[in-house]
Amino acid sequence: MNEYRSERLLGYQARTGGWLQRALLALLGLVILVAGFFFLTVALVAGAFVALAIGIRIWWMMRRQRHQAPAKC
Repeated sequence: MNEYRSERLLGYQARTGGWLQRALLALLGLVILVAGFFFLTVALVAGAFVALAIGIRIWWMMRRQRHQAPAKC
């Protein structure tokens, strides 16, 4: 009796799901996997643009400093 009540309180079900439940879970897993792939792709592209902007800014500042430095001859 106690085992039945504890399983019921915890929401545990000993039965395995049917084929429809398994198919829906597989489909949900696939959707989450594809969405994660697209979010990762967007994050990597955004990171590449930020890195490019920082690199261009550093290059521009170094170029300006070389131009303003006195010539040593």
